[in-house]
Amino acid sequence: MIDVMFVIFGVVGAALLIQAVWDLGRTRYEGEDVTMVEARAVAMAAAGSLCALVGVTAALVIAAVG
Repeated sequence: MIDVMFVIFGVVGAALLIQAVWDLGRTRYEGEDVTMVEARAVAMAAAGSLCALVGVTAALVIAAVG
């Protein structure tokens, strides 16, 4: 159970971080509004970090209790 939670939250968190980096790199070539893309990338990076942190915390709490 702990491994599954850790993998799911870790994969989702990593995917959000990768998407944020991808968006930042793509901005210069597609002519989008840089400020909007940077704000979206920061929000996605924060969400990815939070998701990974929640997964690790939940796994540690379950391991400590169970």
